[in-house]
Amino acid sequence: MPAGLRDSKLLRAAERERLAAELRAGAVAWAVASVWPPIIDRMNILQATLLAATVAAGRLPVRPDALVLDGSLALPDVPLPQRVVLDADRLCASVAAASVIAKVERDRLMVELDARYPGYGLAANKGYAAPDHRAALLRLGLSPVHRRSFASCAEIEQLDLWLAEVAES
Repeated sequence: MPAGLRDSKLLRAAERERLAAELRAGAVAWAVASVWPPIIDRMNILQATLLAATVAAGRLPVRPDALVLDGSLALPDVPLPQRVVLDADRLCASVAAASVIAKVERDRLMVELDARYPGYGLAANKGYAAPDHRAALLRLGLSPVHRRSFASCAEIEQLDLWLAEVAES
């Protein structure tokens, strides 16, 4: 394992980038998957997370003997032995590695989306509801990549609908 590998949340972005490149180059197998906002809105964030993990597991070019998962839920549609460990990304190097690769991929996607939907600060806040991002939502409305089921976005959408009704009357 590369030097300095640990839970991705404890690493600076540049360190995650370095580690992710080393991990991808030296790993036997790795895969990522994303679930887009309309699907998340339809199925909820938990089910969408399980779906993405299931798809990523299915994309692995080498079938693993077992999966170690961070959190509290196994993947019901993956026919492999599984061990679910709370804080596994702090306790297990392979889970920390997966966490680093996933976070770097998420950050890359957010930078790409920031270029496509400027003004929201997606590259800077990586999709979290930072104050600047919330202000941009009020100023610009929702983009196609905002989750309508997320409380802040649902409030903005309701406000936009109300303003449209007021403007029509």
